[in-house]
Amino acid sequence: MRRSEVFLFTGIRGFVLILFLTLFFSNVITRPIIELNNMARRMLNLDNALHELKKANSKLQTDMEQKSFALSLIELKRLLASSSIAELS
Repeated sequence: MRRSEVFLFTGIRGFVLILFLTLFFSNVITRPIIELNNMARRMLNLDNALHELKKANSKLQTDMEQKSFALSLIELKRLLASSSIAELS
C-alpha cells in the first residue's frame, strides 16, 4: 500500500468516525431541548383548558345568581299574594 492510500483510508475512517460522533452528540444535546418544548406545549394546553374552565365557571355563577334572583321574586310574589288574601279575609 502506498502512503497516499493509507492517508486516504485514514481520512475516510476519521470522517466516518466524526460523522457518527456528531450524530450521537447532536441527539444527546437536542433530546432534552425537544422534551422541554413538548412539556411547554402541554403546559400551554393546560393553561388554555384552565382559562376555559374559569370562563365556564363564571357563566355558571352568573346563571345561578339569575335563577336565585328569579326564585326570590317568585317567593316575594307568593308572600304578597298570601298577605293580600289574609287582608281580604
